[in-house]
Amino acid sequence: MLIGFPGAGKSTWRAGWVEEGRRAGRPTVAVSTDDLLLAEAAAAGLSYPEAWRRAPKLEGRARAAVRAAVEAGAEVVVDRTNLRAATRARFLRLVPPGYVRRAVVLVTPPEVLRERLRLRAEAGGHAVPWGFVVGMMKTYQAPEPGEFDQVDYLNADGRALGPPWPWARTGGP
Repeated sequence: MLIGFPGAGKSTWRAGWVEEGRRAGRPTVAVSTDDLLLAEAAAAGLSYPEAWRRAPKLEGRARAAVRAAVEAGAEVVVDRTNLRAATRARFLRLVPPGYVRRAVVLVTPPEVLRERLRLRAEAGGHAVPWGFVVGMMKTYQAPEPGEFDQVDYLNADGRALGPPWPWARTGGP
């Protein structure tokens, strides 16, 4: 399960993980509410923010995709912000014994997040207002002992860090 703010590099990490699994011949499935959201927005002729207001439906579809992947015996990664323990728990409950419950926490400094989001918006990607991200930072809950079998902290370049990172429990920078 990926954990990180918008612009942290979750989808980039996911793409590498899927490619690594493909090369190794492992069935891998990436479940991304952003991908579901973008597809819904395109199909309905909605903007990203308009489609985002339908997010509860998307979470249900994402959980269904995780269930299907697990039933097929695939490795699965959940690519969403996953900032709160309660949100993560709704997905973790779908994972049966025998699977490693791994969190990959992408630790990206606020100034890097802000720049990445600016560049994404300028390139025509979906814009995420900085104030929205700051609000998300206040709700972040770090993974707790027992929540996952393994927790990896990666910096903005995808290199391993050791926990805890500076604002793991403080609710923001």
